[in-house]
Amino acid sequence: MSASQFSRHINSNIIKKLKATDLWTKKLSMDCLNGNVFLAIRPNNTIRFYYKGGGLFDFGSKGFSTNVKYAVVINKPFAGEIYENHLPNADLIRNFLEGYDGIKKNCELYSQKSEAQGVSCIYHKYPYTSDKSNVVVLDIEITASGESDKRIDILLFNKKLKELRFIEAKLSTNDEIKSKTRPQVLDQLDRYQNMIAKRNDFLPAYQEYTDTLNEIFCLKLPKPQIIDNKVGLLIFDFDEDQKEGRLDKIIKNLTSQSPNIPIYSIGEIKNINAENLWKKTN
Repeated sequence: MSASQFSRHINSNIIKKLKATDLWTKKLSMDCLNGNVFLAIRPNNTIRFYYKGGGLFDFGSKGFSTNVKYAVVINKPFAGEIYENHLPNADLIRNFLEGYDGIKKNCELYSQKSEAQGVSCIYHKYPYTSDKSNVVVLDIEITASGESDKRIDILLFNKKLKELRFIEAKLSTNDEIKSKTRPQVLDQLDRYQNMIAKRNDFLPAYQEYTDTLNEIFCLKLPKPQIIDNKVGLLIFDFDEDQKEGRLDKIIKNLTSQSPNIPIYSIGEIKNINAENLWKKTN
């Protein structure tokens, strides 16, 4: 495998090691199956677990790891700032199993009011482990080796069509969608689409990815057969006044400069329907 090849391979020994851990058997496996935590396979034989917009844990040859900021748990609740006399009540957790709920809480707190947290509403509601929707989230934060400036937010999978589609998500307040001339997001989408079009390693990587997910969770995901070269744009988090005013102008400017751009906008991201997102970004 070349250094620049896009991969979603995970060694079977890593999977066996994961399944032998108490954290997996007692917490993570059920949370993943229920859509509370999102498991994604990453390069270098690593599995990442996402929760509420943050990376909850990584798992690899050395076992589980988490960000140190998630591992500091406040034993007594405080509102707002923390003062020096509160520090005795802040401590590192003793182990990941014991501190699981505290780590999840910290993970959520650090991701509040971000695009990542908005994206999490979709992958928690429509994970690949769910059979309630034909369209599910297969992967998030997709970056190819050698393409570090290109990280796509969401990969949708239409199980019936066996088709993959990439989606970029933006808060309605993000300056990248606003401009009197050409918004930055259009150049961003062009870079993504060029990357997808020139690479032939995405499809086989995600075919292996679905096979691995089937093995881990005893699923029956079909192998993807098609990748849509167009990248859809999702704009969210606005109220009706914004929709009728500023947001309409933003969308009009985007489509006037890039008429074929598939855009879907929704105010409350928690109300999103994956089937509608697929149709609107077609």
